[in-house]
Amino acid sequence: MKSELYLEVLAAVNSARVELPDHPALLRELRGLERRRGSSGRDSVDHAQGSHDDHANALAGVVDLLGAERVPVIFEALG
Repeated sequence: MKSELYLEVLAAVNSARVELPDHPALLRELRGLERRRGSSGRDSVDHAQGSHDDHANALAGVVDLLGAERVPVIFEALG
């Protein structure tokens, strides 16, 4: 499920439906995600061993909850 959410975020950002905030930890986590092709042919996306993805998970959840019809979604970094 997490891989699908990350792929949804990628598509939303690439199509300009989502504007990412200037939040260093979030951007670092998103850049650190690794996409791999599984033996079944499905893509898997996850953070590298020893890395974190809490901010990226939160973003992916919000994008999923709001859905593709809410264009554009603009996130503002808090605090």
